[in-house]
Amino acid sequence: MFHPEGDNDQGLAYTAIVRDDGHFVPTQQDGGVGLPEGSYVLTVTWSEEEIDRFEGKYGDPEQPIAAVKVTSGINLLTPIRLPPISD
Repeated sequence: MFHPEGDNDQGLAYTAIVRDDGHFVPTQQDGGVGLPEGSYVLTVTWSEEEIDRFEGKYGDPEQPIAAVKVTSGINLLTPIRLPPISD
């Protein structure tokens, strides 16, 4: 999830599903792709059968896993690495 910085109280967020190769494209609530220009904090959930395999560890926008600034055009992010989950 991409949460606009300073806008977390309104609950606005954009989603992106990560493919097996690590690539993703954010989608907007109206079905559009990409993000408006601005600063975002990132959270991650790993949903499997409606259960977050990360158990909420990376899902709090108050404790994001990363922050990014989106500018006009194509934006490439530095890879984001999460620690392995334990069973």
